[in-house]
Amino acid sequence: DMRVDMKSIRSVFFLLEHAGTIAHAHKQHQRVKKIFATAGRIREWQLEARWLRQHRKMGLLRLLRYEVLIREANKDFQEQTRSHIRSLREVGKAGDAMLREIKEKQIRAYLAGLLQSVLDALDSALPILDWHDLRKWIKRLLHARRWIEAYKPVTPDVERFCSDMESLQASIGYWHDLQMLESRLHESADLVRLHANARHEALAAGKKLQLEKDQMEAKIRHSLSVMHSRWNRRPAVT
Repeated sequence: DMRVDMKSIRSVFFLLEHAGTIAHAHKQHQRVKKIFATAGRIREWQLEARWLRQHRKMGLLRLLRYEVLIREANKDFQEQTRSHIRSLREVGKAGDAMLREIKEKQIRAYLAGLLQSVLDALDSALPILDWHDLRKWIKRLLHARRWIEAYKPVTPDVERFCSDMESLQASIGYWHDLQMLESRLHESADLVRLHANARHEALAAGKKLQLEKDQMEAKIRHSLSVMHSRWNRRPAVT
């Protein structure tokens, strides 16, 4: 939940960094990003452990020490709570001051460029290597939507567009989680080979991961195709 809220903070700093006049924004953003990344590693381990539990790969779960890693990382993170809170408060004050220098036309130009980047990427042929960037653009756009809702009514087209984008970024996110777990298993191959039960589980897990990845890839490419037809022909979303 904290990471979700920090994404809202980061969405503002992406605006400040791209406005072109705020040299101090990058330094402050890095302070937020450092806390965000630390929490992100814990979240990755949590998601990977959950997948292994769901698929009853308890031997791998124990061998790779997920529960220990998560417990120790959580303890370390919580011990830094006061420092994190102090940093975020300082960043908040700095961000407030920088936002006063931003003109409305700069915000509109940033949002227009972000929207166009998303619309241009809605293509079933989009290379897999570009999926993560698309997901980041979508999430920034969805957070920025809140800035507009404060003073402008949301149309049904915008509601539907945001729903489509939320679904797409969630699919890409799950596909990425599977890929991360697959990489973790490859990195641990030497250790896993030493344990017969874990080796058997890793083989089965690899097949299941590949199947789920293939299914998600097909789903994502279908969504990209459908959303290209739906939104690149309908200027109402702008």
